[in-house]
Amino acid sequence: MLLWTIMPEDIVLEGVEKTRTFRQVEYQNKNLIIEMGENGKGKVAQILSTDPSDFLDPDLIPGKEISIN
Repeated sequence: MLLWTIMPEDIVLEGVEKTRTFRQVEYQNKNLIIEMGENGKGKVAQILSTDPSDFLDPDLIPGKEISIN
């Protein structure tokens, strides 16, 4: 990979080594891929559904933090 930039390398590659943990969960009877956080919370990463209306649900927007029990 070539990356041509005037920005310092440490700024461009900041956070690349950070490991993220994902888990498939059922939330409101929908299957989701969640990026795990702390204290039983996570962020929606992906919706696993064939129903187009699920993608319009504001409670399932990718990036939204939800509570996982």
